[in-house]
Amino acid sequence: QDIDGRVHADGEPFQGELPRRRAITPPDACPACDGRVEIEGAFLRCTDVQCTARLGRSILYYCRALEMDGIGEKLVEQLIDEDLISSIADLYRLDEQMLLSLERMGQKSAKKVLNEIYKSRSMTFSKFLSAFGLPGIGPELATAISNHFNAPEQLLSWVDESLGDDSKILELTALDGVGEIVALQLRNGIHLRTKIITDLLSHLTIQQEEAV
Repeated sequence: QDIDGRVHADGEPFQGELPRRRAITPPDACPACDGRVEIEGAFLRCTDVQCTARLGRSILYYCRALEMDGIGEKLVEQLIDEDLISSIADLYRLDEQMLLSLERMGQKSAKKVLNEIYKSRSMTFSKFLSAFGLPGIGPELATAISNHFNAPEQLLSWVDESLGDDSKILELTALDGVGEIVALQLRNGIHLRTKIITDLLSHLTIQQEEAV
């Protein structure tokens, strides 16, 4: 048994009875949004990118990737709980009055948050792509992909075309470090987020990549 021969920190033998082992039954739906779940490696993931549980993590990842100071987990949770944001793009719709409606939010803090959001309105395509935290797409691959497509609109067009023609995947696998799995993850990830990305792009200025 698991407790045979076990002792406490003071050397005393452990005595007790452990619960009987039993198989774990995974949930059939996401506990947060009741959406469909799927197994991905060792993880069980919700497939709805609009899931409230996933939303907070994706917004936080975006803010951290862009080094937006003062926008942490607690603030993101408040914004979601108060229905002030339901997507990353909603960050750019926030105003001072909306932030001041939050508990313990002062004018100085509100101005700082808005300033950080304002500073993030301009970025390179690679920074924009990596900030989404898509599976398998780190900063290096984001740079290679952005250099290949030049602009987000070209990437979105490729996604649309590849959904009807799988041979389009070969266009990406020709890039160093991009295999078929990563190419499919990119395509499917962008496809699921097309509406979110299009909305977000309406608030941003995407700069040309710096020459290497």
